[in-house]
Order: sequence, then structure tokens, then C-alpha cells
Amino acid sequence: ISLGTKLPSDVENGIIISASDWNASIGSNIISNESINPVGPFLAALFGAVEIFKSVFIDTSLAENIVKVPPDYKYSSWYGGINPISEKSDLYFDNVCVFGVGAVTHSLMWLLEHWPGTLIGTLHLVDHDKYDSGNGQRYIGMRHEDINHNKAEVMASKLDKLHPKLKIDVNPIDMNSYFTTKKSDCKIELAISGLDSPQGRQ
Repeated sequence: ISLGTKLPSDVENGIIISASDWNASIGSNIISNESINPVGPFLAALFGAVEIFKSVFIDTSLAENIVKVPPDYKYSSWYGGINPISEKSDLYFDNVCVFGVGAVTHSLMWLLEHWPGTLIGTLHLVDHDKYDSGNGQRYIGMRHEDINHNKAEVMASKLDKLHPKLKIDVNPIDMNSYFTTKKSDCKIELAISGLDSPQGRQ
């Protein structure tokens, strides 16, 4: 897998992957630029991981379900299709509740932190857990100084520095306590659940 440049002359099987803004591209007509938008590179990394997965499991029973990526392919995460764009976009959060700031949700928070447009509205972060020394390999953007600090509070601080127009409601408590103390009517317009226990997800 070559990132943004030609494959070495002695490589028989490989693909070229690159990214720009909201877009990821594969093949001889790749699109790349110096955009600070993290979404395209995140998508390109996903393409690379998928192709590695395919090559590792090509000789297994999964082979019949493996589909090769087209030799020249472009994908826009903005349109969910093949129309590349480069415009910025603002995001409005209408009282969105995020339950669990670690685990899966941490990558989403990293994307929001690096979002090239403006974030506005209100975002509620709910997580009672703290970072520890075993989290670093799983959480993109985590720093050593985050250890022993609450995940919701740390993420709120990072978002607040880069997106001052976004109102962040920090709740360093577990989800049940959040509903008991703040949402006794149990009415949530939109919830993002990144909890890593079956009970929490239920």
C-alpha cells in the first residue's frame, strides 16, 4: 500500500491510496492536498486497513465474500458517493447526548476536535471513567497528562479550545446517574452510545 505516491518498481501487487478534504481515492488518479480536514485521511486509512484484511484472509473460507476494490476509485464521505468536494461545513448539535466518551466514541470526538468548520449547539458528554495508562494504544489523541483525569472533562476541554461556539455540558457520572439526576423524564432527542458493556448499550 503506497500513500500518495507511486508504488515501488519491484512491487507486483499493490494499491495507491490518498486523501483530500472529505475524499479518499485509490489508483492512478488519486486526489491529495494539504487540507486540515481529518475526515478524508481517516477514510483513506480505513480503505488501507480493509485491503490488508482482504490480503491476509484471501486463502480462507472468507475468500468467496471478498470483493476487490476498483483500480481507480474515489469516494466522498460528504455525499456518500463518488462526487469529490472541498467545501467546509458547519455542524449543529441539537442537544446531542454522548454516552461513553472512551472506546468507540473517542475516534468520533477526535474527528469533531479537528473539524474544519464551526461546531455550534449543545453537546452533552456523559462518562464517569478516567483515563489510565492502558488506554493510550486505543485512544487517538490521548496524551500522557490525561491519565487519571475524567474522559468527559478532558474531551470537553479539547473541544472548547478549538470550537468556542459549541456549548458543552460535562457530566463525569455514569449513565444511570445522569438519567436520575438530570433526565428523570428519560427524554433524549439524539443519543450516541459508545459504551463497551452490553448492559450499558441496552
